[in-house]
Formats: sequence, C-alpha cells, structure tokens
Amino acid sequence: MFILDSQVPGIYRFDASGRLIARIGRQGEGPGEYSDDITGMIVVGERVFVADAGLGRLSAFSLDGTYQGSFGSVSGLRSLFSPAIAPGPGGGVVPRVLTVKFDPGKGIPTPWPVGIELRGLDGVVVDAIPPPVLSGGSAHLEAGPRGDGVLVDSEEDFLFELRRDNGD
Repeated sequence: MFILDSQVPGIYRFDASGRLIARIGRQGEGPGEYSDDITGMIVVGERVFVADAGLGRLSAFSLDGTYQGSFGSVSGLRSLFSPAIAPGPGGGVVPRVLTVKFDPGKGIPTPWPVGIELRGLDGVVVDAIPPPVLSGGSAHLEAGPRGDGVLVDSEEDFLFELRRDNGD
C-alpha cells in the first residue's frame, strides 16, 4: 500500500501488516524530489507516478522507491479539488494540466483552463485534450477510473468523450 501525505509532504510504502518498508522520494527541487504542492500520486504497473504542481512535472519511481525520471509540463500540473492524475489507456497516466502559461505575480485566469494529457509509461504525450469552451466557459475535465474516458462538465453542458488505445 502506498500513502501520499500532502501535508508533510511524503510518499510511503507499507507492507500488508502495516510496517513501513520504503519512503518514495523526498522534498526538494532536484531529481527524485518533489515540492510541497503534490496534487496526486498513482501506482501504474511497476511504477509510482507523482503529480507535482509546484515543480510542474510528473516524476516516476519504481515500487522500491528508485527514481526513474521526470516529465515536465509546459504550464504545470493542476487539480481542481480532485486528483490530478488517473490511470491512462494502455497502462499510461492521465495528468490534468493548466493549459496556459502564467506569471505567478499576476495569477491564473479564471475559470482555470485545465486540459488533460494522455502519457505512455515512458512519459511521452500520446494525446492531449484541451479545455473545451462550453456555454459556461472553460470546463472541468476528469479522467475515467480506467483512463478510457474523459468526463467534461460545466454548469450547463455535459459531454463524455471516450478515448481508446488505437486513437479513436
């Protein structure tokens, strides 16, 4: 079992009896480190992915905690009160990303223009879904539980888009 403590922050692995067996990464800004703004963590196959909004990247670790690399995002990973990362099609991951560059001193435009990147296990972007503009403006996007669908909603409109491994 893996536990994400977003307050400290830290990621911990426990065995079936509840004994701590590994700490995954540590706080910082370098390779294998994460900021105090972790927006999500997910175990996919033999890897643990950490969505780090503070550093604008996904970091990958093996199950034993060995750092395997980071994958940047142009504008940073963000969450709107929901997990910022979900399982993706074909064993990849789906991080939610803020789709505009912004000056931290000027803030982020509202509503937040949040889209989704579909990434393979190697971190390469295989598809991207930009934020749709519906009657209420930019919408909230959420990856399906198996990463095979994306729910798009606003106050007035609803749309469900299914993405498959073959690109359909």
